[in-house]
Amino acid sequence: PANYYRIAKDPMALAESTAQLFLGVRMQCAKCHNHPFERWSQDDYYGLSAVFARVKFKPEPAVGTAKPNPAASAEVIYTTREGEVTQPRTGVQMKPRFPGSGDADVPKGTDRRAAFAEWLTKPGNAFFAKSVAKIDLFNASTDNLLCVAGSYAPATTQTVSKCHKSNDMHRIIFLPH
Repeated sequence: PANYYRIAKDPMALAESTAQLFLGVRMQCAKCHNHPFERWSQDDYYGLSAVFARVKFKPEPAVGTAKPNPAASAEVIYTTREGEVTQPRTGVQMKPRFPGSGDADVPKGTDRRAAFAEWLTKPGNAFFAKSVAKIDLFNASTDNLLCVAGSYAPATTQTVSKCHKSNDMHRIIFLPH
């Protein structure tokens, strides 16, 4: 799962990619202004960005070196307890916001991404239902690839939710329609 965060390096890019991949929605217009043809506002955009504001990056020294050298190091992706997003038009520090659901009250000490994943994979989430065309699950115990193809079904969402709760999200491949 770390490679997902290596491609999109800031909270806004992560929100845009996540909205498009997992919600089937393009929110890029709302970065600068309320979307002219959709219901997405700047508050929605920056609120979703706040979900990813605590994801950080740092170089990891290569084996045998004393200091991190960007050219000779790996990149570590980690989360912190701090990191916020400010809505530039209003200057307001944004709470995490789940599209179509408003601000989310994420308990202190809870990873905002975990709260988002919980909301995303709830049975009946219309955004997730529209965006998931196919889910491939790797069954580690038998080394078989289990493909669940077709349209949304509650069992699919429950399967994803179970994998999320057991920290097996890296075994799920999402393909947008």
